[in-house]
Amino acid sequence: MLSKTVAFTLAIVLLGAAAAQARTYEVTARTDPKPDGCSARECTLREAVIAANQHGGADTIVLPSRNRYVLALASTGEDRSANGDLDITSGPLTIVHRGRGTATIDANKVDRIFDIGNGAVTLDKLKLVDGYSNKTDGDGDGGAILVGKGSLTVVRSGIAKNRAPWVGGNGGGIDSDSSGLVKVIDSYVSNNDSGGSGGGIEASPNGRMLVQRTAISANKAAQAGGVMVFGPPVRIVDSTVARNLAGAGPEVEGDGGGILVGNKGRLELTNSTVADNGAYTSGGGIFSDAGSQASIRFSTIARNRADADAMFGGTTGGIHLRTAGVQVAANARIANSIVALNTEAGGVAADCGGIGFLGTGINLVTTTNQGKCSEVDPIVVADPRLGPLRNNGGPTPTIALLTGSPAIGAAGPGKAPARDQRGVKRTDPDLGAYERR
Repeated sequence: MLSKTVAFTLAIVLLGAAAAQARTYEVTARTDPKPDGCSARECTLREAVIAANQHGGADTIVLPSRNRYVLALASTGEDRSANGDLDITSGPLTIVHRGRGTATIDANKVDRIFDIGNGAVTLDKLKLVDGYSNKTDGDGDGGAILVGKGSLTVVRSGIAKNRAPWVGGNGGGIDSDSSGLVKVIDSYVSNNDSGGSGGGIEASPNGRMLVQRTAISANKAAQAGGVMVFGPPVRIVDSTVARNLAGAGPEVEGDGGGILVGNKGRLELTNSTVADNGAYTSGGGIFSDAGSQASIRFSTIARNRADADAMFGGTTGGIHLRTAGVQVAANARIANSIVALNTEAGGVAADCGGIGFLGTGINLVTTTNQGKCSEVDPIVVADPRLGPLRNNGGPTPTIALLTGSPAIGAAGPGKAPARDQRGVKRTDPDLGAYERR
């Protein structure tokens, strides 16, 4: 048996060895010349990524300036960070701005920004702009970030104005093909677009995703303007999906303006707002394909539009469930939520459409002309007394309940989140994502 002194000494040596594995690289140059090594004299972002890949330990790259770090080397499709996107091949790796605000990484349309091939990657206090995916690399997916393997955490960051424009190019902001967990927290994903699915985000068919206290807004895709959901649960909590557009394309119909849940996808939407989205065909807010599952609790789905271009004759502005044959249908459980003021072709009110709505909690709807959103009879009113989508406090935009709204204090059985989307304490719980004080 080791003596206490020897054991203590061994522990110190092991801790020292572990600490020695972690390295920090401070980026001192914001330009992007041909890489020739990260040194104390000069280190570009590309050189820092290459150094971290070669080291293989738990590394940190620090971006000290809020000014732009611009990528400039045209992509050849290689996977060593020599040019084009920044290929991350080992980890854990954290890339962080430690000052006020965010540091901007501008891809300058030479390629996407990050291609994560392996490892656990955290992006903290960054703004990623002007990514433009390479058609021959990763099938043209991921305008800003492509997650091939490993895991990704995006926190306190922005992903904006990136593109995966190719036919079948997916994930204008983020595309994940990984079995690892992808998290987007306290961030925004806006004004991105793709030629395929997921203008803002396309989730993996094999890996879980968490979106929390995040706004996904003003993105565009051929289908799934905001978020494309495949496979394991995609959890959207305390977040807003708004003003996204599914605009149709050569290979797809333009369904799911805000969110599209694929035929094996699972969506968990809690304490969140889906508003002002548009689909050229069906499911202005949410489209759930045959074989999918969706659980929607204490959320507000309002003022979304199907047939947004008045040309394709789409149906159901709010939530549309597709059925394949007589046995395979989507399955949506909606409880204690507001699904109201959604429209389809000709401006006709249409909140829920299709077969497969379940649930035991009360909901507030504008109309039941296509379906009542759950097995329980809803509260049906033409004017639910909802304010506009705007900043009502908290990290993301919400829709307030106006005086006299029948949603106030109307939540049925089922444990309510302790706080609403903004972080306001729920007392006598209201329906939807907003708790009126």
